[in-house]
Amino acid sequence: MPSTGPSKKRLSRRPSTWLAESAAIICLRSWAAARKQAIADFQKAIELDARNAEAYLWLALSLRKENRNAEARQAFAKSLELNPNRIWAKEQLDKTPVK
Repeated sequence: MPSTGPSKKRLSRRPSTWLAESAAIICLRSWAAARKQAIADFQKAIELDARNAEAYLWLALSLRKENRNAEARQAFAKSLELNPNRIWAKEQLDKTPVK
């Protein structure tokens, strides 16, 4: 089975690469280890580019899948702060339980 962790080549890529590959992980794989890796990768993308609204959005979706709703709501809010016109982020925030 292929590893879900970042390769050495991937570590040097742009934040958008982290975002795209991690989004694929979270969408295509449903097991917990893959979600945890996706969360770590989205956090890495944010570390590389703290103004990346999409990274916060996908982090929030991943956190919500892990039932970490308070953290997910914070990440959705940050995504909306960075890109207030992203309607899907607002819809996802509204769908995320407060507790």
